Amino acid sequence: RYMYFWLPGARQHEDEIVQTYRRAAEMANGLHPRHVIGSSVFVNLACFYAECKRDNDMAISVCKDGKVWGTRHSDRVPTAGEIFGFTLLERNLEALESQLALLELSFDEDELQ
Repeated sequence: RYMYFWLPGARQHEDEIVQTYRRAAEMANGLHPRHVIGSSVFVNLACFYAECKRDNDMAISVCKDGKVWGTRHSDRVPTAGEIFGFTLLERNLEALESQLALLELSFDEDELQ
């Protein structure tokens, strides 16, 4: 299996990329929950926002939308690939929502006495 994504080098196409992924996400609503194509659309759009646009809030929002999409009711048993793709979406959401703060403290020994 191969995954293709379209990401032109020129920054002036950002809106077109977002529109393309948004249309794909809308079309994913016609697929059963956790369908591999639908999960990959949400994962790729979230990655685009996080890595290319540096907009973690939108990336988190996309992951949350994907999670809602993937947890819709279905009597269908998901395949291993569907479970993997949806788990990737959930892990990306966890990573995007986590914050790491590094704090360095230094004290002047003379002022502590």
